[in-house]
Amino acid sequence: LLSLTYFWTPIGQEEFGNFQGNYDGNGYSIEGLIPDGEYSYSGLFGYTEYATISNLQIKYGIISIQEIGGAIAAHTQSTKIINCSVEDVHFYEASSGDLYGGGLVGILEDESSIINSYVVGTIVFEDSGGDNYFGGLVYSIAYDSSIINCYAHFTPIGPDSYSIHYAGIAIELDYYGEYDSTPMISNCYYFIGDPTSPFYFPSSFYDDPFYFEYN
Repeated sequence: LLSLTYFWTPIGQEEFGNFQGNYDGNGYSIEGLIPDGEYSYSGLFGYTEYATISNLQIKYGIISIQEIGGAIAAHTQSTKIINCSVEDVHFYEASSGDLYGGGLVGILEDESSIINSYVVGTIVFEDSGGDNYFGGLVYSIAYDSSIINCYAHFTPIGPDSYSIHYAGIAIELDYYGEYDSTPMISNCYYFIGDPTSPFYFPSSFYDDPFYFEYN
């Protein structure tokens, strides 16, 4: 158990250098994760590349999204996330611009994958001027990436506004012009915690150029 009592600087930022390497949590928990909202990439990890993150649990955190956010990582390239969980984490907006968030990862691309992982959290978005997007598992998944054996249980809190958008699995299936390729999403599901929420019936995907079907 690692309890944090101060603002966390996300590991790896595009302007300072991506995180590359292996991080094995050995089944331990990190409690009280509060990434510094001044960074564009918000999460335990900011920007990762050629990395593996495994056997890790995050509990009782507050993820303030300045631009792109995810509890495990904001932006992943060629990264594997295996056997990770996020519980009792709250996601908030930290700016009035457009925000892009995912329960586990913000952007999943370049043959990245999430396997055997889940998230349970609350999303608090206000109608602050920009468009806010949140996917239960990820904000965006690229055509060459995958999500396998994962689930999201999240509770949206905030006004029923045209500028706030949710999806159970992912907001965006990013094809990069490769319409003949689709991401692999297998044995994944989601559910909403509050049946009175105006967002109780989100679609699996918000922006889906493939009319995608998954199992």
